[in-house]
Amino acid sequence: MKKNYNFLLGFWLLFLAGVGLRIYNLDQTLGPGDENQYLLDYGNTPFKYIATTFFYGGHHIFHTLVMRLMIVLFGDENAIAIRFPAFICGLGTLFIIYKISQIIFKSKITPFLSLAIIVLSPIHIYYSNIARGYSFIIFFSALMIFAVLRIFESGKFGVWGWVLSISAFLSTYTIATNVYFVFGLGCWVALVVFVPSLLKETSFVEDERKKIVIGFLTIFIAAGLMTLSAYWPVLDQMTGEAKDYHLPKTAYSSNFQTVYGIIENLFNMVFVGKLMFFSPFVIWGLFSTDIKKNSYRILAICILVIPFLVPLATSVGGYGRNFLFDIIIVIPFLAGGLVVFGIWLGKNLKQSHWIFEKGFVAIFLFVAIWQTIFVYFPSSGGGFDLKKFREDMGSFVNPLDLFIITDPQNYWYSHNIYKKNLKRSIYLNKLSGIKVAAGNKEKLINFQLIDGFRKFPIFKFLRDRKEIVSNKTDRGFSIFSLNERKKISLLEKDFESQAVWLKVGGEGKVEIERRTTLVGNSSLKVINNKPNEPFFVQANINRIIQVGNPMFVVMLWGGLELEKYNGGYNLAAPTLILENIQTKEHLALRMGKVNDGIVNYTGKNSENDIPIWMLSSFIGIILQGEFNLKLQVAALEGQSAIFDGISLFLFDVPSR
Repeated sequence: MKKNYNFLLGFWLLFLAGVGLRIYNLDQTLGPGDENQYLLDYGNTPFKYIATTFFYGGHHIFHTLVMRLMIVLFGDENAIAIRFPAFICGLGTLFIIYKISQIIFKSKITPFLSLAIIVLSPIHIYYSNIARGYSFIIFFSALMIFAVLRIFESGKFGVWGWVLSISAFLSTYTIATNVYFVFGLGCWVALVVFVPSLLKETSFVEDERKKIVIGFLTIFIAAGLMTLSAYWPVLDQMTGEAKDYHLPKTAYSSNFQTVYGIIENLFNMVFVGKLMFFSPFVIWGLFSTDIKKNSYRILAICILVIPFLVPLATSVGGYGRNFLFDIIIVIPFLAGGLVVFGIWLGKNLKQSHWIFEKGFVAIFLFVAIWQTIFVYFPSSGGGFDLKKFREDMGSFVNPLDLFIITDPQNYWYSHNIYKKNLKRSIYLNKLSGIKVAAGNKEKLINFQLIDGFRKFPIFKFLRDRKEIVSNKTDRGFSIFSLNERKKISLLEKDFESQAVWLKVGGEGKVEIERRTTLVGNSSLKVINNKPNEPFFVQANINRIIQVGNPMFVVMLWGGLELEKYNGGYNLAAPTLILENIQTKEHLALRMGKVNDGIVNYTGKNSENDIPIWMLSSFIGIILQGEFNLKLQVAALEGQSAIFDGISLFLFDVPSR
């Protein structure tokens, strides 16, 4: 009784240590790794958009849906809530790996060592407190193995059949390449069912083989159908994303090198630093006599080998982190190898088994603790005072300022200010100034925007300006104020419906739209009748400007794509045309998109409306001259688009 109490106490002490290590960074500033871009792409988008859109950046759809639910409930700056789904799956994995080790190994020490290893695993700690889907695939993959083991142990499917099917679906709906794991597990199930000696190790009998086959086929087919139906709206997008982005990005000169690169990357994540010297003990564990059944040894080989045969055959693999499900097998067999090696060492040296068994394990645990506590955590970074940061931003950025953020890593905690200001400015047709967040003046000057094709330095004219007002924020960057006294608003409200639009390219028509509007009572609808070329229309602003010193030009607008609308947009930005009064030459002003990467959708009247309008801002520089201004808008190939809330503003470039 006392021994059982000690084991129970040991389990809870280790488990609570795992909880503590994963809580430590849970409230850290959002944005490490690719979490920042992931949140920007999907964090504030509707559930329909998440389920029907797949583009560059890696979209873990099921995790994204759960993360979005947490944002709806607790807000988009609540780091603990946003990361909680990954955190809770991480804790679930601790328990399941412990239970899997209990089933596979005879020794009572091995499950505890397995739990200790996963508790101290830096890569598992990292993905347990970051808003990405890798903790999900590890958890659901572990749950699948545990469910299959329980089915074979009990000799019936029951609730574990449901657990297996749902876990298979949710793991692949999180990351599609987890189908490689499902394939590997399915191969092991087939071996156990059709090899008589392996089937005898289960609670089933040979006469039940047909029943077993039907049962597992039903489970895996159901999971496959659920996965296919869930991915159906995005299959074409996934194929395009893989072809245009991920496959070229992860391509090697041969399929073998692709697999080698994945394994090398995976190895370096699992066996961090000095832990690499203990990796051979996984092999020792595979041949351990401590394993209860031969089928469990084959399970490890199937999970560690078969999933890599798919990228070996197809070159479609991804990254090492896509195969993190391997730690479910690596960790228990590493633990088993360490325990058995200690016993073997004691026997061969004719010394006390206890000294070598426990002593060798203690050495490994010392290295693991050192690697996690003294190497991983000090390098994992910290956060900042969010309350102070909000106060700073409220003081430095006015409600009608255009807020430009030069570093995408600062997007997440600044994006709401930019989006609210932009929406407010479009609705009121007012802009009070330009504020830029940059690390320092040099970074401000060197900052580049993209015009759709190439980058260009928008603030290079500020190099010799010595008195640009700036304020330092608690996050380390400064807010530069580019406001000067002279500012001009060029367009009246409802300009789109009041202007005379002339066709200048392609075939189509324009209509004044009064049912679908963003601002005011009407908007401009541009309909392209040709599927293979864009359609352009142009209107004279009827405004001649004289520019002495360079001036910033800011364009704000809202757009809506009709027929192709599925939550995503592919709209051509309006273009400002400068007609030189002296030479009569026409020039399209080069303008760059502000805060590219921040998704900005809105409804007409409130934040709760269906977000169908895309809001954007662009900035450029007009040099010396006298110009007549014209505005050009376009509908892309086969597209119908609506434009509304177009605003144009001129600001003096700071002169000192």
